[in-house]
Amino acid sequence: MNAVLKMSRKALVMGVLLTTVLWSMMAAALVAPLKASAAGCASGSLIKGPSLPAVYYCGADGKRYVFTNDKNYFTWYSSFSNIQVLSDFELAGIPIGGNVTYRPGIRMVKIQSDPKTYAVAHGGSLRWVQTEALASCLWGTNWNQQIDDISDAFFVNYTVGFPITSCADYNRTGEMSASQTINQDKSLTPEVPVPPSVTAVSPASGATNVSVGTNLTATFSEAMNASTLNTGTFLLMKGSASVAGSVTYSGNTATFNPNVNLDVNSTYTATVTTGARDLDGNGLSGNYTWSFTTGPSPIVVSTSPASGALNVSVTANVTATFNEAMNASTLNTGTFLLAKGSTSVAGTVTYSNNTATFNPNASLDADSVYTATLTSGVRDADGNVLSGGYSWSFTTGPSPIVVSTSPVNGGANVALNADITAVFSETMNASTIDADTFLLMTGSATVAGTVTYSGTTATFNPSANLAADTVYTAKITTGAKDTDGNALASEYVWSFTTVP
Repeated sequence: MNAVLKMSRKALVMGVLLTTVLWSMMAAALVAPLKASAAGCASGSLIKGPSLPAVYYCGADGKRYVFTNDKNYFTWYSSFSNIQVLSDFELAGIPIGGNVTYRPGIRMVKIQSDPKTYAVAHGGSLRWVQTEALASCLWGTNWNQQIDDISDAFFVNYTVGFPITSCADYNRTGEMSASQTINQDKSLTPEVPVPPSVTAVSPASGATNVSVGTNLTATFSEAMNASTLNTGTFLLMKGSASVAGSVTYSGNTATFNPNVNLDVNSTYTATVTTGARDLDGNGLSGNYTWSFTTGPSPIVVSTSPASGALNVSVTANVTATFNEAMNASTLNTGTFLLAKGSTSVAGTVTYSNNTATFNPNASLDADSVYTATLTSGVRDADGNVLSGGYSWSFTTGPSPIVVSTSPVNGGANVALNADITAVFSETMNASTIDADTFLLMTGSATVAGTVTYSGTTATFNPSANLAADTVYTAKITTGAKDTDGNALASEYVWSFTTVP
């Protein structure tokens, strides 16, 4: 029995669908092929495509609603006039909203699998007409000629309301008046476009210590029309002064890139105006504005040598210590400079624990003024520049000199067992006074011996007595350095002659 019912229902549905196609074809034959004035769906208009017979109602919501058959259609319209023909491409661009239900108050309907007869109320609500007397009261004596069968396939387009209990419980005229159009019957209203919105920004609103080298970004809730995102719709201001820059757009995010670094310790206000629009032309509901503050400039808190320092070792490294962590990549020989007058000093730069170090490739010149400079290219970890740069000068110490020797230069009749001494103008670095820097020679032959240092005096003690009646030459090389690392400016040489 169930199988028989299923087969019967299937046959009924197929019959109704065939009827729908046939009435649509009849409508297509009657319709003059009017060309649509626009590709869109004007509210209240009737449209169809050239390839299929179905006729559609354009709802106020911008969607198309299909008439299920000719009986359904004629409860709303008296003829097939004024139907616009759109191209298949245009038709496909209009979303389908559903099916059109019978106009309320015109005819009664029944479902093929349900013996009940229904009156149609506003919004496709079916109200059971419980008795023939009620049907006659509402539709007259020929009420049974004003009933249409609805396929089970289209029953889902309706809802079941309360049964009609009396003639006064259903007002046909009132129902027709309330549903003069399909828009009214379905309560269709124009879709209010949802405007795009800004969902995220960088720097964040209220952010502090923002890098002066930062770019600004605004991310939107949907894809935007890139041509509407420009310096006229994405603005950056410091007070009343506009910041020049460029705007790019990619992947729902607009980026404002200032032409130059922002000012340190300053408040900026960014604005995306309602001129920024999505792909449908909808603008922001209102200007989107946010503010942030850049960080302060880093400062140099100490240097070595100190500014104005004297007698600085010619082997000294130059250091600068900052008040905060710096961007190590910005500390290099292009931003940390050392010069003697207009002559640059070659060296290397390293950074560790807030301190940058300039290590000269060679010893500095003695008794000379040097100037160290940190440029504004130096930045902290947040990108804030060393405002105005930083410079300081220092003076290296004078070279030590030999003030006396024994034997004296040009001495004669020097004892064969004599030690050779050299007295310096200042305390020397004992490790630099040795057999490599204090030499004794006769001709081209080196005399063996040991070297000691005490006070300010270096002593060369020959390993054996000197030869008689022989000229010896003593030499202190520039490898000899004072305690500040300052070397002799030049070799010191003197000669003497032993006794005959």
